[in-house]
This record gives sequence, C-alpha cells and structure tokens, in this order.
Amino acid sequence: DYDRECFVLALRINMFLFGYNREARDHNGNTPYVLAEKLGFHIDSFDDYLEFIDFTLRKAKERGYVCLKSALAYDRDLRFDHVEEETARRVFGKGEKELSEGEKRAFGDFVMHYILSRAEEYGFPVQFHTGLALIEGSNPMNLVNLFRRFPGVKFVLFHGGYPWTSETAALALSFPNVYVDLCWLPIISPTASRELLRELIETTGGQKIMWGGDCWVVEGTYGALLSMKSVLARVLAEYVEEGYMSLGDAVDVGERILRLNAEELFRI
Repeated sequence: DYDRECFVLALRINMFLFGYNREARDHNGNTPYVLAEKLGFHIDSFDDYLEFIDFTLRKAKERGYVCLKSALAYDRDLRFDHVEEETARRVFGKGEKELSEGEKRAFGDFVMHYILSRAEEYGFPVQFHTGLALIEGSNPMNLVNLFRRFPGVKFVLFHGGYPWTSETAALALSFPNVYVDLCWLPIISPTASRELLRELIETTGGQKIMWGGDCWVVEGTYGALLSMKSVLARVLAEYVEEGYMSLGDAVDVGERILRLNAEELFRI
C-alpha cells in the first residue's frame, strides 16, 4: 500500500538475471522464485521462466508501474552481450557447482536482452544505476550496445554516471533514447553536478535531464532536494549573468529538470 498522489512504482529487475537456479541471489538476496510463489506461478522449465518474466512485466503494467530499474552495477559490470537463447537454455537449472562464472554471466546477458525486448513492447523506460558500485565495470559506455539494439527503449542513466560525467553527457547527445538522472550526484559532489548540468544543458537544451533524491527517508529526500536546487540555481543564474539565456528561459529549463521531463518520460 502506498500514497498514489505522491508516489509511482518502478520494478527492479536485478533478480531475473539470477534465475538460472533456485539457489542464486542478487546482491539484495532476492530470487525470482520467491516472487513466483507469491504470485502463484509455477516454474519448472526454461520456457516457464521466460513466461514468468512476461507475466511479471504484464502485471506491473496493469498495476501502474511506470518503469523498470536495474541496480546490477552492484552485482556485475554493465556490459550485456547478445547471447543466443540456446546458450541460456543449457545453463538453466544447473546447480551452483556445475556452473562457471561465464555461464552465469551468459544467462544474465540473455535475460537482460529478453527483458529489454519486452520493455520495448510494453513501453517501459528502463533506469540503470551507473558509476560507483562495482566501479571497474560501471562506466555507462558499457551500455552502448543496448542503446543501439533497442532504439525503442528509453534508457535513464542514474547518478550522472559519476565519475564518467562527460561520457554520460555525450551518450545523451548521441542517442535519442538516452536520458540522464542526476539523483544522488548533488550529494556526492556539488561541483561535479554543476559541471555535468552545464554540459547537458549546452548539448541537449535541458530536455533530457531529470533529478531524484535516491533516499530512504523523507528527511533525506528533503535534504537532497535542497542540494539539487542549490546546484541548479547557481548554474542557471550564471547562464543568465553570462547572457547565455534569458531569465525566462532559465526558469523554463529549471522547471523541466525538476519536474516536466520526468512527467513526460514516465507519463505521470
């Protein structure tokens, strides 16, 4: 139960990449088999598993979820290669001792591509945690093959890809289906936030930028909002002072970043 006036829902997809057997868990300890039991869905085969993913996404759409979310940067690197279905099918159901790390990865890669194909069908934008986490693999450039293969999916890159902020801005400029969410970044580094905001405004006009708190409690959310407003106000004020944009345009850009872009993208 939740306040529908204040909140909308995102479906986290991490656990689906760990469904090769019933023992595997994502970094939060989640498994799709527990969810399947709660929903009364029985999984006995690989075909059942794919059907369960479809079932879950369909139910999420019916229940008003507005997007999917990946926090897989805490589990693995963000390069998801194209894998043939038969490869994933051979992995399914094997015990932990029978599986190599390469087989587990291949299964996850296939499932990610499968989920994105369904996200395109259902019209779900997909949020990706990028930067930090397992930092050696969390550069958002690792996702480029997905941007190209699924042009109908709108990808939202979280945290500005920090510390790869310029790469994130370049991706938003290069791909029509890539957007940037600065959630968490004003808390990590106000300086990096200001620099990324400038790059994004100058390359995208402010149309592909959004913001979020990324907090667990309301007090943290309010503090994050104050941090973001401080960063954004400083950047826009400097643009007005420099003559780069008018005061009216600066207000419009600020409103788009804080509210309108997200409303339009998630249709809320």
